[in-house]
Amino acid sequence: GTLIAFAVAYSVYPAFLSLKRPSHEKTDLFVRNFYKRLFSFFEPCRWIIFGAIIGLAVVTLPYLKTLNLDPSLISFFSPKSEITAGLKHIDARGGGNPLVIVIKSGTGEPLSSGANFKKMRELQDQLETHPDVGTLLSMPLLVEEARRGSSWSFLFSNQTLLKWLASAKYDSIARGFITDDQKSALLFFRMNEEGRKKHRLEVVAQIKSLIEKKGFDPYLTGGIYALQGNLSRHVAGSLVHGLRQLLFVFLIIAFIASLKVRTALAMSFSLGVIPLCVLGVVGVLGLPLDMIAAPAANIAISMGIDAMLHMVNASRHFFKHETNASVLWHKVRERMWEPVLTSMFIVASGFAIFFFSSFPPTQRFGGQIVLGTVISAFSAIFIFSLLAQPRGKPHKAHPRAAPPAPFSRLAKFRDS
Repeated sequence: GTLIAFAVAYSVYPAFLSLKRPSHEKTDLFVRNFYKRLFSFFEPCRWIIFGAIIGLAVVTLPYLKTLNLDPSLISFFSPKSEITAGLKHIDARGGGNPLVIVIKSGTGEPLSSGANFKKMRELQDQLETHPDVGTLLSMPLLVEEARRGSSWSFLFSNQTLLKWLASAKYDSIARGFITDDQKSALLFFRMNEEGRKKHRLEVVAQIKSLIEKKGFDPYLTGGIYALQGNLSRHVAGSLVHGLRQLLFVFLIIAFIASLKVRTALAMSFSLGVIPLCVLGVVGVLGLPLDMIAAPAANIAISMGIDAMLHMVNASRHFFKHETNASVLWHKVRERMWEPVLTSMFIVASGFAIFFFSSFPPTQRFGGQIVLGTVISAFSAIFIFSLLAQPRGKPHKAHPRAAPPAPFSRLAKFRDS
């Protein structure tokens, strides 16, 4: 999409610009005056803005530990939607998220044997009391239901009953819960979603621990519940490691662009503040950070690095003629104020359209990008420039080459 946008901007759009002479000088003058007034307002408050952004990152830092990286299935839909009402109705009546665990005996004996069957029945009762388990269906319930339905069932063993229940006469119902050799059995859970306080994988680990204590081996795990837990773990891992690698790459890019350690470190610090602020605000508000909204911080960082690289180029231009570092970076801020804020307004207004979405994850995605875009713009203009500004004696300006005098070449030719 980005490549196509660049291709259209440089190939198609110029043709429309040449159709008619631009007649927006008055508009341009109004816009420039607007940005000048904004700059005149914010520039004297640059240290206040610096402290406000750093303060926001510091205050919200403890809330990063409370980020909801494994949100409930219900949080993906609007609280007023029919889907949410249906999910809550099902969840309150036995759980609404399926989890499947396949177990086998640690001794290798059939699970339908007397000792294993008794332990499975005790395991059934124990797992049903777990707060995150809504309903559990397993082989012992199937056998007990078969015995309850016939007064002659006491004459037959569990193995025999399961073989009959695995036949076509009973729609092979037993095959969904135990293998033909009766050495592996399936536990089918309906897990509670509403009110869950622990990570799904932590809940699954607790259930597996209870199974192992009874002498069984839970060697297979599946279902939507486990899938969502693994997805959220990968999202959290990619968020942490991805941001770390991204900041390291940008540190190298900053050093190559500026050839100054101070500037590179200032850029890396300014970029690192952006995701801290965005994710910290998400943690304070208690918003779910699902796989859709998680990449928002990366997009905000990309906006920040773009602005900072342009500021580095501008500083190199002013460095040749300005000896005072404070004045130099003031000129950089003044020059880059309009393009950085224009980019901020365009991106923020573009992603603000997600606020009108009926899908909460996209609303949160748009909100985080808008917040991150605003923070990245002010972080680039103020935090980066103030940190990159060296403290000390003014450097020597490069002398400007005097323009050649008229007919100087003719004079040299005559003298020779």
